[in-house]
Amino acid sequence: MLRSVCYSQESDTVKIIQTLEDFKQQIDTGAVDLVPEYRKLYNQLPDQSRRSRRVDLADVRFKRNTELNVIYAENTKITNITYARMDVDSIRSNVLDANINLAFLALPKIWRGGLLVNPRFNMRMFLDQPSKPIRTPSNMIGLTAYMHFSNGFKSFYKFGSFSFYHHSNGQSSGSYYPDGTLNTKTGNFAVNYYELSSMIGYIYRGKIMKRDLAGNLYGRIGFQYDDILNEGTDDINPATGELALKDEYGQKRINLEVSNTFYILKKLTGKDGTRKQLREEASREESFFHYFRFIFEGSYIFLEGKDAVNAELKGYWKIPYSPNFLLTAQAGWLGHDYYNIYFTQQTWVFRIGIAAALIAGPGTKRTKMEEKYMKLVPLK
Repeated sequence: MLRSVCYSQESDTVKIIQTLEDFKQQIDTGAVDLVPEYRKLYNQLPDQSRRSRRVDLADVRFKRNTELNVIYAENTKITNITYARMDVDSIRSNVLDANINLAFLALPKIWRGGLLVNPRFNMRMFLDQPSKPIRTPSNMIGLTAYMHFSNGFKSFYKFGSFSFYHHSNGQSSGSYYPDGTLNTKTGNFAVNYYELSSMIGYIYRGKIMKRDLAGNLYGRIGFQYDDILNEGTDDINPATGELALKDEYGQKRINLEVSNTFYILKKLTGKDGTRKQLREEASREESFFHYFRFIFEGSYIFLEGKDAVNAELKGYWKIPYSPNFLLTAQAGWLGHDYYNIYFTQQTWVFRIGIAAALIAGPGTKRTKMEEKYMKLVPLK
């Protein structure tokens, strides 16, 4: 009886190991949604067998973490250089608007979380003014610590993050003129701001006009608090006698971002009339995809008087054969301008220009990894 039980246990162990091997092969080819089942079977193994396969489980975990960290990097803000029509000091103006966003992932991609070092620079050249000045640029340097909560990564993914940034315009004069208006030319502006946010996304695939399509849809919501730093005696509002910026600047904000990024696979016919696999010619893979991204960015700003709303819609299209060069068109309403000391300005804004983004897809060094997370089925 004891021998039969031993045989049964050995047989079950062999079956589990065979299933684990099968799962691992599927996970290696992109079926990362099998990770929870892999874990369950792994925990059913006897202690000795489990110790011998510990490396395999670590390998599965590293693959999941790497793919999710790549996705988070993709979801960072895009660099834009655009021509804009907007109000400047209540006058409709032509502006060259540059938003430079740099992203440095400071921790290994195989970890469950990460640290994003993210310098940002917003500069506006006022084309209608003499000498076309760039006044009081917004300089921001900050860190974002994030962690994913997607054990299985079954198409859906979840992140939580905390950010700290210092925002300054590099000026040192008083924030107000003697008549009580804001000094937008040399006025001091400096805040530290903190944001606690969550992100939920979905990796999807399908077809459009008989072409393969895959993409990344996500939403992010965050609560932001700004701590105003320049409240010295030189920053007293002459008109009210109160500390500068306190009543006019929105220190509490709710931020919302919704983004949809997708690739459309072009048809490719070989000499034999069949469709080729993308991996056959790495140097030409980039031309096989169209890349589009649409982003809605909004903020609700709490003010002492009437609250304000910012809302912008941005569209991007990647130029064929280019790894990350985009064309962009944008439109929106700024009820509380985010360009440092111009925060009392309200304006409609329209932009067209160029952009650059972190794009995970054909033509990059991460081609195989991104085919996995986008779940693109290889063509026959």
